[in-house]
Parts: sequence; C-alpha cells; structure tokens
Amino acid sequence: MPESTSPDLNHPDKSALRNQRRSRLNTLWADQRSTPVPFFSRLGVKHGIILTSLVLMAMVIITSYQLRETIYEIERSAISRGRAVATAIAPLALSFLEADPDKLRKHLQRIVETRTVDYIQIVDADGTVILSNNPVSAQRPAHTLHPNWTHELPDTRALDRFAVAQNWPGQSQGIDVFVALLEDPLRAAPEQIRKARHLRVGISLEHIVKKDTPRIIRNMLIFSLFVAAVMFIGLIVLLSYILRPLRELHLGLRALARGDLTYEVPAYSRDEVGQVIQAFNATTARLRFAFEQIEALATRDPLTNLPNRRIFDERLASEAARSRRYGHPFGLIVMDLDHFKNVNDVHGHQAGDEVLRYVSKVIEISIRETDVPARIGGEEFAVILPETNYDDVHAVAEKLRSAVSEQKVFLKDNVKEGIAITISAGAACSVGHLVTPEAMVTAADAALYRSKGEGRNRVTMAPRVAGQSNMMKKVDAASGSTGESARFTQ
Repeated sequence: MPESTSPDLNHPDKSALRNQRRSRLNTLWADQRSTPVPFFSRLGVKHGIILTSLVLMAMVIITSYQLRETIYEIERSAISRGRAVATAIAPLALSFLEADPDKLRKHLQRIVETRTVDYIQIVDADGTVILSNNPVSAQRPAHTLHPNWTHELPDTRALDRFAVAQNWPGQSQGIDVFVALLEDPLRAAPEQIRKARHLRVGISLEHIVKKDTPRIIRNMLIFSLFVAAVMFIGLIVLLSYILRPLRELHLGLRALARGDLTYEVPAYSRDEVGQVIQAFNATTARLRFAFEQIEALATRDPLTNLPNRRIFDERLASEAARSRRYGHPFGLIVMDLDHFKNVNDVHGHQAGDEVLRYVSKVIEISIRETDVPARIGGEEFAVILPETNYDDVHAVAEKLRSAVSEQKVFLKDNVKEGIAITISAGAACSVGHLVTPEAMVTAADAALYRSKGEGRNRVTMAPRVAGQSNMMKKVDAASGSTGESARFTQ
C-alpha cells in the first residue's frame, strides 16, 4: 500500500504557518492605513480646542482690562479739561462776581459753548450754587465739600491742593471738577466773595466719548490684533513643540508595522515623550539585532558562514529566470571534498570542521564579489557564476580546485604535519532560454560524479548541450508542443 500523504496535525507545515502569519500582519497593516482617525479624535484638534479656549479666555480678560482702562482714560480726559477751564477763568470769576454778575454769567456761557463743557458754577463751601452760566445748571444737586479739603484728583497721579473731582450722582454720566477760588476767606471782602469758595466745572462724558470713540476703537483693535497674533504664533509653536515628537513617534510605529527596523525616531526633548521615544529606539535596536541574528541563522551556514542551501536555491532560481529572460549565460560549479570521511575518522570531527572552514575561505577569496558561494551539504559546496560563459566557468572551477589542493590544513595541536585536501568538481553552463534550476543542478551533479569516477581531484565540465534534452522535455511537458522542441534540438 502506498504511504499516506495526509498532513501531520502535531507537526504542521512551517511554511504554511509563516504564510498565515505574514497574511495576518499584512491585513493588520492595511487596516491601520485605511482607517482614518476621526477629526475630533485627533490629538492636534484636542490640543487646539483646549489652547483656543485658553486664548479666548485670555482675550476676554484683556478686553475687560481695555474697557476699564478706556473708562479711566475718558475720566482723566474730562478731569484735565475741567481743570484747564477752571484754572483759566478763576481770576476772572473773582473780579466780576461782585462788580457785574450778569456779565460774568454771560462770559461763563460763552466759555461753555466754546469749551464743550456742560456748565460752570461758583459754589460756596457747602456746594450751594452762588452763580451759574444758566438757571438750569444751577438746579444740579450740590456736592458737600469740607472747607479745608485737600484732595488728589483721581487717576491724575498729581497732587492738587485746591482741586477735587467727583462723579455726577445717579445715572448721569459726567464729572464735576472743583477748583478752589480762595484758599482762605478774605475777611475784608464782601460777603458774596467770601462765600465763593469753589469753581465747579461740569463735564459730560458723552461729549468726550463721541469725540474720542474712533481713536479708542482704533487703539483697542490694534492692541487686540497684536495680542491675538502673539497668542496665535505662541499657539502654533506650542502645538508644534507638543505634537512634533508624537508625530515622529507615530511615523516610527508605522515603519515598525511595515517591518522597517532601521527607522530611528529623533528625540527633541527629555520629558516623558522623549523618554518614550528613547525606549522605542532602544526596543527597535534590540529587535533589529535579534532579527539580524535570526536572519543569519536562517541564511548562513553556522560553521563556514557561507550562504546555506536556502539562499543557494533562491539565487539559482533567480539566475535561471534572468538567463531565460535575457539569454545571458551563467555557470554552476558543484564541489565535493575527496575522502572527507577519512579526515573525520583519523583526525576527528573538529579537524573536519577546520577543513570545511579552510575550504570555505579559499572559495570566498578565489571568486568575484558578484559570485554566490554556498555550502549545500556536509562536505559539498557550490558556486553560482552570473554572466559567465562556458570557458570561463571551466577556468574558475579549475582555479578553485588548484587553490584548495595547493596548501595543507594545519591543526592547532599538530602544526608540523598538515592535512592534504583535494576536491572534485562538476560544472555546467546555462543554455539560454531553455535553462531551469533543476537542469543546471542535474548537469553539474552528473559532471561531479564523473570527476569522482575518473580518479577525483579534477574538474569535469558538462557538455555544452548536456542539459538541453532534459530541459527540452520539461518545456515540452509543460507546453505540450513538439514543434518548438524540434527547433531548439536542431
């Protein structure tokens, strides 16, 4: 009965498991690339909302401060205007108060009309109006002042012994500026002059606001735009400082997901994010070192450090495909150490390992950089020679044979007597569009067996058409055509 070919469930096919794992990783990577991050879930948007809220709060505070300063500026402007008017007319008021009150009243009215003040009054120590520019203004409630007051005008930063400013009572928007006409009563003066202690100038803030509104708005806009620009630039710089290392870390993780272990994330800071980046780079370096070790174990022969059978098969298939595509020749040399079993039996397996290492070094230094050496068996080596014709393949094989046999291998415990080593080699050269890896190996192996059968320590070349009939059969079997085969056989 034929043997069963059902798979062993306890020992699954490793290549199938690798393919499944690779397919799963590719699926995860494709899902990660195709899944967009929701707009409001992006880290930059979250930080932007938080910082924008802070900027708006700061703008509200700054605007409130500007409004308060604007009100103070309007009051200071009104106080300055009232003091200027009062200081200018104080000497005139004392002169005309008793001599010609009506003329003084008319003069005060002209000043009110030209100086954009609401009223000018002469009041006594209790704030009672003695004389006003018109009867209506005289009805304004009086401010009670102490006879010996010394006041500092609000927000003028200057001490004025004879002046004080008070806001209008109630909902009225205005300021009364009091300037003393007499520091001390003149006892010899008439009673009316003795009563006239203060000059009160009333100024409505409405007039100042109408006059200064364009300037105030312009200053507020300039200041607000300046603050907004500074905050916007600071916001961009802050977001860039926060998000740049995270963006670089994201790129590093994407590279790691693609299998790129050479990507290193630059560390811009020493904070927690910087420490995460350093840990990521250290982890990537350890993974890279581990994968290099795994790759070396998977592709290199551990004893000779030559490419193993797996790499040999891959490169041979690649060269065969290139030869079929472009019609360029390439060569294959298969070598076997002569009587290697005797070396192990007489000198021990450590000596045999030393001999294998010696042969591998000779092969490496005797071929070109583009050639591919490999250890494909216990004491069997092979060399793939790209872009090499028939005669050059034979020359290289002969060079390798003579290089190995010219010197002896001296062991550490026996430096006087060396071990003589010879090799037998079989070589084949591709035949263009009909070449296959199997045919090349078959032709080279057949030539190697001939070298061993004819006495060893020699090179045998496969005939120029040695693999042609076998390869023709493979092509015919695959295509079912006989006309093409007949044409190449001719």
